[in-house]
Amino acid sequence: MNRKIKKIFDRCVPASKKFLFFESEGDFCDNARALYEYMLENGYDGKYHFVWRVHNVEFFRKHFSKKNVTFVSRESLWETLRFYYYVSHCGYFFFTHPYWLKNWKKSQKVMALWHG
Repeated sequence: MNRKIKKIFDRCVPASKKFLFFESEGDFCDNARALYEYMLENGYDGKYHFVWRVHNVEFFRKHFSKKNVTFVSRESLWETLRFYYYVSHCGYFFFTHPYWLKNWKKSQKVMALWHG
């Protein structure tokens, strides 16, 4: 079912270079968080919208909510739909462990931050 959802969103939702997707193996940590915090400190949140995949969305919305930052997960049907919308919409992906993203649009760029 998830593949079908992704295909639908990929066809209907254009990728935007103004949307950046972040994910780290330990939820909001490691090199992905360091890059994200650098970007916030240097005003990138005025130009870009950040999307973070986390496990406990409510916790991060409550404790780390900022302008132009969205937290998503795949913990419920609604969150899964939001997740795939942003996966289709984001122009850039920043991962510490990009194990689940096998296919992306030609207009999207994927950056692995494993041991940067």
